[in-house]
Amino acid sequence: MQYMEWLVSLDHWLFIQINQVWTNSFFDAFFPYITDLFKQPSFKFFIAPALLFYSIYKAKWLAGKIILCTLILFAISDNVNHRVYKPYFERKRPEFTLEKVTLRTHTHSGHSFPSNHASNSFTIFLFLSFFTPLPWLLRIFAALVAYSRVYVGVHFPMDVLVGSLSGALIAYIGSIVFARFLPKRTS
Repeated sequence: MQYMEWLVSLDHWLFIQINQVWTNSFFDAFFPYITDLFKQPSFKFFIAPALLFYSIYKAKWLAGKIILCTLILFAISDNVNHRVYKPYFERKRPEFTLEKVTLRTHTHSGHSFPSNHASNSFTIFLFLSFFTPLPWLLRIFAALVAYSRVYVGVHFPMDVLVGSLSGALIAYIGSIVFARFLPKRTS
């Protein structure tokens, strides 16, 4: 029991550092944008379609297989975390647990542990990184999305860490399961 208290205390301390101490005006604009990137009009209407069309142009039928596998893994990640883990652990979000939280996005309902954003980002971007010549770029992006969830005030670091590990595990298992349908990374 003492170990759990120490772990929760460390989690709260790290949250305060990320959310209130290690901040600046650039991050105050950057991380709210990154945290909800998939909802941003610039991403939905320009970046994502451009990447999709480029992938289809370069890889033709193969891009469709990769996209389908990614969507299947995303559905698994999102549902396992949202419907299994969150109801089981029922951890409250920082804004409902701590006295002072700098909320840089809208209030979120539902449970905090694990972070679906972190899990889904690692599932998608780590899986896609197995098939791209720039895997590190996608992995860094997944980490930025995960970190942003703490920075904007809606998750504790432990929520993000476990969500990231869950997503990485799903991506890794998915890469093994789908290996016979998909090629190895291009150089």
